[in-house]
Amino acid sequence: MKAFKAAAAAIILIAGTASVQAEGSVGEAGILMDFNRDGKTDSSDWDQMRDWVANYRMKEGEETCYGNQEVPASINLLIDKDYAGAAKTADAVDLSGVTSYYLPSIGDTTPIKDQNPFGTCWAFGTIAALESNLLHKRHGNSGVINPDAFELKMDNVSKDLDLSELYHAYMNQEAVEDGSQKGEGSRPIKPNEKNANLLMGGFESSSQVLLTSWTGPLAESQEPYAPLSSANGSQDTYGLRDAENDRTSPVLAHVQEFVYIGSPSQYHIDTDRKRYIFDRTDREAIDRIKQAMIKYGALMISYNADQSMPGDGRNSDYMNYEHFCQFDDSIELSMNHMVTMVGWDDSYPRENFQTGKGKLPEHNGAFLIKNSWGNYDTSLEKYGNKFTEAYNVFSGSPEGQLLMSAFNYGIPDANGHGSGYAWVSYEDHSILNITAIDADDAMDGFQYDHIYQYDYAKPVSFVPISLPTDNSETLVANIFTSERDETLAAVSVYAPENNASAEIEVYRITDDNMQDPTGGELIAFTAADFACRGFYTVDLPEPAELKKGDRFAVVENIQTEKDGKKVSWLNLEQTIRSDLQTVDNINEGHSSVVANSGETLVYVNNGTKSVWADVKELDNTQAAKVLGFGNAYIKAYTITSEKEPLPSADPTYQGVQPGSSKEIDMILIMANLPKYIMWGGIALVVIIALIIFLIVRAVRKKKKAKAAE
Repeated sequence: MKAFKAAAAAIILIAGTASVQAEGSVGEAGILMDFNRDGKTDSSDWDQMRDWVANYRMKEGEETCYGNQEVPASINLLIDKDYAGAAKTADAVDLSGVTSYYLPSIGDTTPIKDQNPFGTCWAFGTIAALESNLLHKRHGNSGVINPDAFELKMDNVSKDLDLSELYHAYMNQEAVEDGSQKGEGSRPIKPNEKNANLLMGGFESSSQVLLTSWTGPLAESQEPYAPLSSANGSQDTYGLRDAENDRTSPVLAHVQEFVYIGSPSQYHIDTDRKRYIFDRTDREAIDRIKQAMIKYGALMISYNADQSMPGDGRNSDYMNYEHFCQFDDSIELSMNHMVTMVGWDDSYPRENFQTGKGKLPEHNGAFLIKNSWGNYDTSLEKYGNKFTEAYNVFSGSPEGQLLMSAFNYGIPDANGHGSGYAWVSYEDHSILNITAIDADDAMDGFQYDHIYQYDYAKPVSFVPISLPTDNSETLVANIFTSERDETLAAVSVYAPENNASAEIEVYRITDDNMQDPTGGELIAFTAADFACRGFYTVDLPEPAELKKGDRFAVVENIQTEKDGKKVSWLNLEQTIRSDLQTVDNINEGHSSVVANSGETLVYVNNGTKSVWADVKELDNTQAAKVLGFGNAYIKAYTITSEKEPLPSADPTYQGVQPGSSKEIDMILIMANLPKYIMWGGIALVVIIALIIFLIVRAVRKKKKAKAAE
């Protein structure tokens, strides 16, 4: 960016936080990371952080659907301690007087589904939000108030759409298999373990990388959540049915926005850097969440549920099972579950949250969540007559209801059965992440035909890791080569913080410009502001025409404000160094990055001046003691005359796939245990009597034989 380069001499250093220069062309690249809180960034910060990551251990029994990957998740708080939501957006609708709103009532959500037997809640939460976004826009409800949503009608859900959770979860642990980025991505540390790809867990950021790279979604009918084969006495085998064709199958949507809305719970990380500590409830965030629901549809939400998987056993410390509502008032926060938020009720009574601990929220109000633990209807569909038999036996007692809770979860529906929905208080301390998805629907024909990208790495953290630098002039650039004659119509931006701004320039370059892409021909430019952190697609006001073989560089300067001064960000793929990823501190999922020379350039301050350098030069910085650096979070979208094939039909609801009935079989065994004992006892008495009879008869025969002699 020529304007930025002209001002590079006037680098703004933040007082007390300037990086110490190291050897190498980029020095320390101006990266800010005051890990030891001594007011500056130097090698001691990275040494201490490396030791912290390497030696971090979860509390015993603190296993979650996120795969125990709390160490790198905490790194986000160390880099960016402000997790608060952003200011209201300009396109906000007037919600005064709208005290309740329910997306299921207007058909903007799909039916309750069942994630059993895996901890794939994150995939179900993501896909449910994506399905809702597509339905929300199809029904004309995006950004408008629909009065039909004021009253809760749980049976109005739509069966016009059913996307594959299995494909989404499975691909989370599949590294790139070919091309320049071969090897990048996530994979199980124990790849030969049965169902390894479905056991690792995932984050919101995992879904962001998958979906914004146009990896899926596919239809449920193509990759159903059902076992490939059943094994007696052990877990069934799950996997992709048609992995080869999946790669070339038309996807049903292109995800173009992935927005981290922010949480009502405000918190910080403790002095030992091991726990999130609750500070306060941000009441303004509640309104932002409602606005996001009106705009996008259902939202992804992570929180500390009473159980992390169906059937794990209930915890009534915070969950009221009479009303199926939760208020977690813990000071030390944790989360173990992801669901979708599908509505709200400002007047939901605070008294309903009464539990054995006796704590109540300060105000009325709750969010309606759609869980993925099934309900009465899905259990009936999945297990058939066996479920009916078990339900009839056990539903008449509190103990029996507890036993059946995994199959009959949620606030009662019109028939008195578990609906699969529950309430979470606005003030629940454990709500830590709320995320929105916006997608381009294949039904209408896609806006963009082709995507250029290098960023496939799954960040092992709730949101992608980005590092701020000590000046406002840091640039990141991705260089692509056009594969055909086409029109460059848009680029992506990752906003690493709330209230970020981006300046974007696109240059046509030659070999002469590979050391400085801004020396090429400027063919497009724009700027944009972002209220919330997240992934965005930015249309170019004047699209650029490209010829096959043209090389072009997308150059971005991403800025936020820190302590009253502008800072810019190294928006690069970043993950924990491979040698720091172990079973002990991040469980069994391994994430890696691949960056080849000539793909990504950075413009950073080396302590003396600002210089252009290949991203691989960052491997010489102190930050590389902890982090592995990949390509820039920049994609480019083109329109071509060669249109990709669209799906032949829109996938309708497939229902819950029949699965193993082992759990129901065990419950029925328990139900019939008294009968088994009774009849077993009778049989035992008969057998003993028969044995005695035979012994007596044998003895008598023997005596008669002797007498005859």
